[in-house]
Amino acid sequence: MGYPALTVTGGWVWIVLQVGTETQVMQIDPSTLAVQAQRFLPATDDSSFPPVPVLTATVGGPLWVADGDHLWSLNPSTGVVENEVGAGNEIDSMSTDPTGELLYTGGQAPGQDGMVVTEYDARTGQELVRSYQRGAIAGGTVAATNGGVWVSYRTGMAGPALELSSRDLSIIVNPSRPNGLGPFDQMMGVGSGVSDGVLWLTALNSLACTDPGSGVLRATEPAEVSDPVAGGGNLYALSAAGEVVIITPPPACFVSR
Repeated sequence: MGYPALTVTGGWVWIVLQVGTETQVMQIDPSTLAVQAQRFLPATDDSSFPPVPVLTATVGGPLWVADGDHLWSLNPSTGVVENEVGAGNEIDSMSTDPTGELLYTGGQAPGQDGMVVTEYDARTGQELVRSYQRGAIAGGTVAATNGGVWVSYRTGMAGPALELSSRDLSIIVNPSRPNGLGPFDQMMGVGSGVSDGVLWLTALNSLACTDPGSGVLRATEPAEVSDPVAGGGNLYALSAAGEVVIITPPPACFVSR
């Protein structure tokens, strides 16, 4: 059994988990965290390492689930599979932009060094553009925002987070790191995700919130969580034990409130 990933859409919290040769998709009540329903998708990856399924919500569109080198779009209210797309590379992370028009994936391509970032039409799954981050030693994470996508990956024992343009996936924001390690460059890399108008950055023992357009830091606090996603006034995340938890971030994270 692998590690879970989660998102919030259609009035539900959704979790995917690798169970044997299948991907388990669980539909969870956002208040009680009780499992409402579950669905199993067949594994399609034939690599030597077990794939780790990931998922992302689309504003006004489908719930996207990836396992290995395949993508599925699901109805966000019922979990019914609506479409399937072959990606041609291992997928480690996914994110959709605030308009619901673009889907991004991050992962590794066969025979290529570094991390491959791919931009899709979030409604149809049609590939639009892709790029390679040559300094990466493995696939990283993607977090879409208006006009771009934040990409984080490891270059060794540490790794940075930077923003690529939605037009051609060129670098548009690369936060300076005058004092070495910080929210945008951490040991073992940085996890990134955008939800509720906030760019969330996670490291081994910290949670930071920043402006998703400029990368300006809003607040940081100690936390051992991953995959944070805001929805309905709550911030959901996965604990170090892989359990779904509800946490309260610093008020400064939501500058408009």
